[in-house]
Amino acid sequence: MNLFLGDLCGYYHDQIEIFDRLRTFPNLFAVLGNHDQIFLDIKKGNAELAAEYLSKYGRSMELLLERENCQMADWLRALPKMLRIPKLGCLVCHGSPDDPLNGYIYPDTDIAFQKDFSADYIFMGHTHYLMNRRFASTRLINPGSLGQPRGGGDSTYATIDLKKKEIRFKAIEYDRNALIKRLDHVKDFTPYLRKVLNG
Repeated sequence: MNLFLGDLCGYYHDQIEIFDRLRTFPNLFAVLGNHDQIFLDIKKGNAELAAEYLSKYGRSMELLLERENCQMADWLRALPKMLRIPKLGCLVCHGSPDDPLNGYIYPDTDIAFQKDFSADYIFMGHTHYLMNRRFASTRLINPGSLGQPRGGGDSTYATIDLKKKEIRFKAIEYDRNALIKRLDHVKDFTPYLRKVLNG
């Protein structure tokens, strides 16, 4: 089983290639991310949101719309904001269970969920920070980020052995300088992206 925690869209320029790769994954469970929702809203014609996104994050949405095909947008529209997998005792979202698109739970966040989500594991992304912490009887997992890790370090993902109840984080090295040069080359490097990539 493979889990994708959202944010196919945004920041960089290889979304369609990543989408094509994702579709080859067997047993893929995926949820919508906040940047995916932003893309869908911009695609529907929200010009104010498009200008705001361009100012903060750069041209990734603009460039995606120039080359995007309907297949990817249709796939994103069909994604749930939150997904429960009862046989595995898992809840999957991008943000947090209380706010699936935009909620933030960091490794040091005080947690007080509004509802009882009754899951052994809650998998979430959004913050881009590695996390493996316990809340009551639930394990909260954030694999970090393949595309934009925060807090320095390499790109990461997580594996879980449900029988042994073992969670492992795996790192993938990537050349930040090459990415920075690429963004500079296409003149798509906002102060925000530069700050994130420079750690």
